[in-house]
Amino acid sequence: MSATLSSSNPELFSNSANMADVMKPGYPETDTMIKRWTNYISYAGTYDIDIQNQHVIHHVAVSMFPNNVGHDQVRAYKFGTEIVGNTTIGVGVDTLQLSATFLPQTHVLLWKREVVQQH
Repeated sequence: MSATLSSSNPELFSNSANMADVMKPGYPETDTMIKRWTNYISYAGTYDIDIQNQHVIHHVAVSMFPNNVGHDQVRAYKFGTEIVGNTTIGVGVDTLQLSATFLPQTHVLLWKREVVQQH
């Protein structure tokens, strides 16, 4: 399992920047880099599914934030309920919602399968 989460519409580096430039000490766009990386997380590892409690348990083996390595990330899951904010906007079998609560906020990730018409 691999997860990479980011804010929408991230601020981009200059058009001439490449990864080698960004990693150099004294890079001139450090503020942009800090803004970008404080709204981004990535981790990977194995996972288990607890069907009875509707949880996915991610066993973190690699993480952009090294303190997470060796610790579990527990996410609640639901099929078929589409929620935006505190409002249910639709119900269907083609949705999967994962959520995690870090008081005072609950973060929700929603996948919605689109049916593509074949011609």
